[in-house]
Amino acid sequence: FAAAVRRGARAEATEPHAAAARYDRAAHVVAVELTNGATFSFPVALVPALAAATDAPLADVEVGPVGIALRWPALDADLSVAGLVRLVFGRR
Repeated sequence: FAAAVRRGARAEATEPHAAAARYDRAAHVVAVELTNGATFSFPVALVPALAAATDAPLADVEVGPVGIALRWPALDADLSVAGLVRLVFGRR
């Protein structure tokens, strides 16, 4: 348990966390505002779990607890913010 708590604290301090997210229907992208004030967006076509979805379920994006993931309930899709950042910007 103590090791898991340490890993969680390290992740909270070093990995990006979402403060807000929204779907832009016109551009077909999801924009994510991070807790450090930075914002990034990604085309839904880059994410297999989202690529075939229509506008209505994509617009129903939620920020998960502590901002570590985004959730689309109607699509049953949960994606980590850190994974999305790696997808958009690469592994480093």
